[in-house]
Amino acid sequence: MFHFAQQILWEWSRVCTAADRQRVDAVLRWGVRSGLCRSDILTTAELIEDLDDDLFQRILRDKNHILHTLLRPAMQSRLRT
Repeated sequence: MFHFAQQILWEWSRVCTAADRQRVDAVLRWGVRSGLCRSDILTTAELIEDLDDDLFQRILRDKNHILHTLLRPAMQSRLRT
């Protein structure tokens, strides 16, 4: 199951604009410059991409997920080509 913070970020990523993401990234960069954040912190785009990949892999691994039966054949045919 998604961690609560991951779920919030994933939902937010669906409704935010590019300007919203730029503002968040600017705050994160400021946090790094100020020493409040580690220098290896991910950008919002990287975080969202990681969450999407994680969710997709969870669906592929979970045989009881409603999308599993739809995605598995599509992925297998894509891998063959």
